[in-house]
Amino acid sequence: MVLKATFKRSFFKTFTWRVFASLDTALLTWFFSGDGTLFEVLNGMLARGENERIPISIIPNGTGNSFMKTIGMENVDDAIGKISKNEPKKLDMMRAVCGENIYYSLNLIGWGMATDISVLAEK
Repeated sequence: MVLKATFKRSFFKTFTWRVFASLDTALLTWFFSGDGTLFEVLNGMLARGENERIPISIIPNGTGNSFMKTIGMENVDDAIGKISKNEPKKLDMMRAVCGENIYYSLNLIGWGMATDISVLAEK
């Protein structure tokens, strides 16, 4: 079996969201990410039709990696080992409705001061 791989680098906010919302064909996806990119991938995937969704795999590569710490996968080796077992898990998620926009999250939803702190931490 020959697998075709496509590599994309995120260049701006919502880039990854748009990529995952518009994937044409894929058996699986994996990405290097922190919590921000995970948020975009999750929302991009959930923008697809229910029968068009595919499993997503995360390799921790962010500043805080809060979600990955929550599930006990804090390093690349742990994540790749888990991904290689090919045992997808369903997870509960949060849904936030803000006017006409709907956002999904796996581990946290923040606004106001929490967002300001994250922005300052990146400087």
